[in-house]
Amino acid sequence: MEAYPYKERDPTARTLKLLKQIIIHFSNAIKSNRMKLECPKLAPIVICASLFFGLNAVATEKTVVVEQAGMVSIGNGIVRLDYNLKNGAYSIVDVCDGTVAIANARSDVDRLALSGLFGDFDPSLPKDVSLSWKTRDVTDVLGSGKSLVVTYERKKMPAFLTTFTVHDGEGFITMGSGLVNNRAYGLRMKSFQPLAWGELLPGKNITDAKTLNGAAGSTKTVVETGMNRACENNLLLTCSADGKRRSVVIGGLTYNEFAKYAAIGAYKCWDTVADAKLGHTWGTVWEKLEGNRIPRNFPTNAIQVAAVDPVGRLVDPRQTYEPQDHFYVDVITQDPFVALEKYGMALRTATGAKPNVYNSLTVCGWFSGRNTSALLMKEADRAIALDMLKTTPMTYRLEPDSYCYNGGDTEQGWWDDAHWEKFRHLVAPYETFKKWISGIREKGGSTETYFQCGMPSDDYAEAFPGHMLRNDISTLHRSHPHWRPSVTFDATDPGFQAHMGKVWANLADAGIGGIKFDYPDIAWRPEGGFEDKYATTASAYRKWFQMSRDGLGPQVLLHERALGERCLDVTAGIVDLQRVWQDSNQWLPGMASICGLRWYKNRVVMSYYPDSKSFTTGPAKGTKTPIDPLKRRGMITMLYVTSGRIELAESLDNITPEIVYDLGRAFPMHTAPQSARPVDAFSGVKDPRVYAFRVDQKWQQVAFYNDEKVTVEIIAPLSGDQASTGSLGLDEAKDYYVYEFWSDRFVGKLSGSGKLKETLSAGEARMYSIREVLARPQVLSTNRHLMQGYVDLANVKWDAAKKQLSGSAKVVGGEPFRIAVAGNGLAVKTAAAQGASVKIDKQPGVEGLHVLVLISPGNAEAAWCITYE
Repeated sequence: MEAYPYKERDPTARTLKLLKQIIIHFSNAIKSNRMKLECPKLAPIVICASLFFGLNAVATEKTVVVEQAGMVSIGNGIVRLDYNLKNGAYSIVDVCDGTVAIANARSDVDRLALSGLFGDFDPSLPKDVSLSWKTRDVTDVLGSGKSLVVTYERKKMPAFLTTFTVHDGEGFITMGSGLVNNRAYGLRMKSFQPLAWGELLPGKNITDAKTLNGAAGSTKTVVETGMNRACENNLLLTCSADGKRRSVVIGGLTYNEFAKYAAIGAYKCWDTVADAKLGHTWGTVWEKLEGNRIPRNFPTNAIQVAAVDPVGRLVDPRQTYEPQDHFYVDVITQDPFVALEKYGMALRTATGAKPNVYNSLTVCGWFSGRNTSALLMKEADRAIALDMLKTTPMTYRLEPDSYCYNGGDTEQGWWDDAHWEKFRHLVAPYETFKKWISGIREKGGSTETYFQCGMPSDDYAEAFPGHMLRNDISTLHRSHPHWRPSVTFDATDPGFQAHMGKVWANLADAGIGGIKFDYPDIAWRPEGGFEDKYATTASAYRKWFQMSRDGLGPQVLLHERALGERCLDVTAGIVDLQRVWQDSNQWLPGMASICGLRWYKNRVVMSYYPDSKSFTTGPAKGTKTPIDPLKRRGMITMLYVTSGRIELAESLDNITPEIVYDLGRAFPMHTAPQSARPVDAFSGVKDPRVYAFRVDQKWQQVAFYNDEKVTVEIIAPLSGDQASTGSLGLDEAKDYYVYEFWSDRFVGKLSGSGKLKETLSAGEARMYSIREVLARPQVLSTNRHLMQGYVDLANVKWDAAKKQLSGSAKVVGGEPFRIAVAGNGLAVKTAAAQGASVKIDKQPGVEGLHVLVLISPGNAEAAWCITYE
């Protein structure tokens, strides 16, 4: 099933509204001009632009560019950008209602336009600056449209470009920059800000403002109150402006040579010369300005984006360079959930992200204490003995993780069977990856392994000093912690790249299914020293992962263990998964929300997970006891709902049949690029407790989760404004059936104007299937899978003429497959199935509900049909 497309604005309604709003364009245009467009004589021009684009919106949503008397505008019937060629300021306008969303924004590259923020804030255009513009027709993965390219030129300084692109029929604007090197020597471009020092929602009375940071890796994802927030990657603001909800999303759209950052409030971007403040995934580029450090005249509610790299991109003499690194700006989409989901899909499309699904239970060799090829083979035998494969695909990850403390020599860098065998990770009779992988495949499993990105073995560095940064191994003798090597690989070196090509080719030939990259932050090198003189820190970091993707192919799973305080999205479009937590085999509070609050990127751009988990407890050596079933099911539910992977931190020797059964309810993973919304995220809760996955207009899968240590009542209104109330966004005029999965319980028939209210124990999670009541028989739930029919049923349809409800079911051998059905006034006449035996049970204590039961001795795709009187 594909992700459900959330409804966009109704074009007819927008047209009617625009016809009523034309007069408002006059007053808003004049108002926006007074709001420091700094040229009162331009008021008629702004009015003309407003009228032109307002009328254009009625007729078409094609992108057009118009210039009149010093103002050039680009836009369509949804959004417009007005660029003042006399002062270099621009504004972004919501064409539908005339609201100036961002006013007086500027652009900059390497601080050529603004040398610093000291004393008064004065971004006015110097007298020796000239601005010129041109347009480009655009056809790219996001659609067709036009670009406005503005060139900033100043005597005795390099020139720079700012590019604004509007796509036909779209409400977002994409932005980029470029550097014109007019010197006789090379220049390094280290930063650019196509959106700088703009004023957000000028003149509006802003209340109930909340922000959500676009975290990556183990950076905490948090909703905060207020208008002051700076972060990496992307940023959401949602608020009430003059009583009307408005949302803004800004952030990176493509990643090639620069990391991306976003800020709202009093911040300045660090001077890019100060490399000590940059270059690490745990360092931020924003400096918060407070008290007397805020320059006079600094914009209220300033909004900015920045692309920064500590090494920077070398631009040759007399050359123009436009990085393929762009930003996304949406000030139009009002609903914060829809705004972020649109951004997530744009990011997916622009980066070419198609993350592979981790559709198996992974046994971690390191965490389980089974970290040799022979021991992991025994794990595969144990999985067969437990009969796990009938519900749960299995993967086994061998982690060759030797470190530098035994003389400095390790497997790292060599990455061949001989060294993996030398350090006792490959052992006889599986002393090669090909033998081990073949053996695991014979037992129905798949395999992964493990690489350390930046910690070369001493003997490898001595053998290949040219593969190291700066071709320098002079500090190799110094003692160091393993995570702080003084000598490390250069991913841009052609010799090292050729070596890695052979490494990946050997593993691909052996049939490896996935790679875990450990300590990837060591590959982030702010000091430079790359063999490729054009490489940036970001591009060299990406090269690590791109080499493996190119060498192993699109189907192999790539896992980035991204740990730190300021993690980045620079691998978007390459990796499939980021880890979001330090080593922890327990389920801890906060693990659901760190993943769940980036639902719009999870399974869309990449997936996230909070490390391997144990489902038993006990001494390090000795008999293990299964954790409380309620908490076990809570863990499994929230891993499925908010994460993209389930991984074992223990041996299968500890796993009981009850655990096997519960884990099987989470497989297969669904493949749609969509995750459940944390619908109460902006309602004032500390962490979301209600997650809703919209299957279609009539059906949602909803999880309740209590991460407190005490019993909690959780309430979700079925209808109402989702952002402010945490509702499920259903139709208040309709009725809905609610069925809970783990308890196999019909909760009831609820009015769309009502609430779902349940009391949950500490650590408990519940999954509800909520379906609109229809005027004919309908499926309510299954007992096979957490998604209650989404992945385990297919082709469900009603034939009114024959009075038949039919479909197909993925039946697990030896397990009764139960389908709960509401007759809605009709009585069952007969039931039939192909590929399984069939019977009808009554739902105890519930009038009008019945259960179709399918049983097959082996796994089967069973076609079923119920005929009604």
